[in-house]
Amino acid sequence: MKRYFSLNPIVLFFLLPVVIILFVETVSRGSILQTLRWLFENPILFLMNYVVIFSVTRVFSILHGIWNTIAYLLFLLVFSLMAYINQLKLLYRGEPFYPSDFLLTSEGTDIAAYLNHLPIGKIVLFCLFFIGISIFTIKTTRKKIFNRSNSLLISLISLVLLFVFIQFGPGPVTKGLRLSDTNKTVRSGSYSQNGIVIGFLKYAHEDAIQKVKGYNKEAIKAIVQNRGSNFSVDNEFKPNIIVMMSEAFWDPTVMQEVQFDKDPLPFFHSLQEKYSTGTLLSPTFGGGTANIEFEALTGLTTRFFHDGSIAYLRYVKKPIDTLASILSRQGYKSTAVHSYHNWFYDRADVYRNFGFDNFVSGEFFHRPNQIGPFMDDRDFVTRVVKEMKASEEPDFIHAVTMLNHGPYRADRYQKYTNHVHGNLSADAKQVLESYTQSLMDVDESIKLFISQLEELNEPTILILFGDHLPLLGEDYEVYREAHYFNGDETDAEAYKRKFSTPLLVWNNFNGEKEELHLSPNFIPAYLLEKTRKQGNVLTDYLTEEYRKGITMLPDDILDKEFGIQENQLDPYRLLQYDVLFGGQFSYSPQEKPQAKSDYVLGSGPITVTEADATVREADGATVINVSGANFVADNYYFDFIQGSKIYINGEEQQTVYTNDNSIECVLPDKFNKSAAQLTVQVKVKDTKGSVLSQSNVVNVQHP
Repeated sequence: MKRYFSLNPIVLFFLLPVVIILFVETVSRGSILQTLRWLFENPILFLMNYVVIFSVTRVFSILHGIWNTIAYLLFLLVFSLMAYINQLKLLYRGEPFYPSDFLLTSEGTDIAAYLNHLPIGKIVLFCLFFIGISIFTIKTTRKKIFNRSNSLLISLISLVLLFVFIQFGPGPVTKGLRLSDTNKTVRSGSYSQNGIVIGFLKYAHEDAIQKVKGYNKEAIKAIVQNRGSNFSVDNEFKPNIIVMMSEAFWDPTVMQEVQFDKDPLPFFHSLQEKYSTGTLLSPTFGGGTANIEFEALTGLTTRFFHDGSIAYLRYVKKPIDTLASILSRQGYKSTAVHSYHNWFYDRADVYRNFGFDNFVSGEFFHRPNQIGPFMDDRDFVTRVVKEMKASEEPDFIHAVTMLNHGPYRADRYQKYTNHVHGNLSADAKQVLESYTQSLMDVDESIKLFISQLEELNEPTILILFGDHLPLLGEDYEVYREAHYFNGDETDAEAYKRKFSTPLLVWNNFNGEKEELHLSPNFIPAYLLEKTRKQGNVLTDYLTEEYRKGITMLPDDILDKEFGIQENQLDPYRLLQYDVLFGGQFSYSPQEKPQAKSDYVLGSGPITVTEADATVREADGATVINVSGANFVADNYYFDFIQGSKIYINGEEQQTVYTNDNSIECVLPDKFNKSAAQLTVQVKVKDTKGSVLSQSNVVNVQHP
């Protein structure tokens, strides 16, 4: 082996990128045979991948010895991880790894802890092959092959090639060689045809924000002109308005080849008999909750974004007009409630830009119960109603649940009471039974929520829907075995099955019952019309399109099947660009959005009204007693609910929660020896150590 390496250093120099390509493509595709098939069917695309990997790795040819080897190994590790994550995403979500996924490091790491058992065998195999390729890389790169001048020349050539691919993307080359994607069942830039490296570069280059053709102030004015509310506005009638997005909420009884011991959604089905109901056409499958939120709150559409984009992370960088700000202008208090981390999808900052008054994130829930890995929706809806009771104004509530989130493991419940029957494998049955059991708890929470809203005895409208279908096994396992769908997105009916979730509109002031089929972006316009509230230019435009019969926006390859004509949505595209990236010319002066200066996390600001120090008779310890408002309890189940903590002279203390208005701590001995006066403050932090809310500072005298 040593002789081979020493006799063929130049051959090995050019062979190493080939080995790397074969390795990462096999990891991505899950099969060496699939990799070889791709190589022989797409030799030019293989060559383009080779050029990029050669350029990336040979940029550091000027380095010799250990540094050159380290550079190689780092790039090998990055390419390998990208390929492995791509395989996992395709397996669980049916979509590839996108450049924008780098923005989801915290979210991905957090949710990965809840995933089903990891494929240990594949991971071990991956590690063994990675070690083997690494040894091959070390032996290939440790020796000096070229002199310094040639090494510098190779580095410069590699740098130029790399710059060309990054600056202009692979598009011009593929188009020039007529290598554009021929498989219309996969999205442009797919890794399956282009390879992991070229596919990633295509996605990255397409992901850049480009000005919409024809966009200028005059074009927006032409759209705005003569556009107003298409219905009469009632400024006196102000019902509570609730948008409730239920995590992975779906009705499995629509699968005709599967039967259940009992109806998993008895109460929800009873509501469907009485109230407006139908389907929501989600823009995502199995995840991407934030994009559905984005559409349902703004009236904008992710259809105009590139594949894989998360609107909250990429595009909400300034205040924009949403249901929250629209209704706030009309006397509503706008509150967002979510039973998870405040930082997930940057919600805390996004909701500020959306014009909400406050955001009650998971960190502010008071010792909720846990079902499986997530918070019980019954505690969630109870908190929503508590927020409504506490406000004097009519409420706009945006509520996002978590209970029904996957994975649906066998150990999620100790006992299963609703068994599945049908021609399914044991694994598929287990996943579906776990999901169904969770769904039954969600149904109970909906029943509790409606009961509490009825007791509230205030005019209220609730629109309830699932954000996306659940991930039921690997590679659509349950859906495939039940012959419900197999992942195909080019047939309109199959597309609807893959992306449609239940939708219900409940209210206690209008007996109207209608059949609804909406995309999330139509929800603001729909709710504003039903409650007779003034909207903005965008919602007025969407109301017009709704009345023309355009209520759902699919992938653009299905426009004809959904009745959307070519260029029909051009005004919509211009308005969206104006709002997110342009001059916001479509907003009137009173609609010009601004983040609220008094926006708070939690029900309201934490305040300390009184603090004192007393000596406890039992042990002589000095206890700091703090009275105030909006204190939060810690939690035994969820580590992200850390509760309110007392800070003495800036140092966090172990705090005992009594109720929302009272907490205490024992004063450490070191403070007994310090100055007679102490400063006391209360703070709530998240798992990243960020301060979410903090009180005023008060002084306390030693007893």
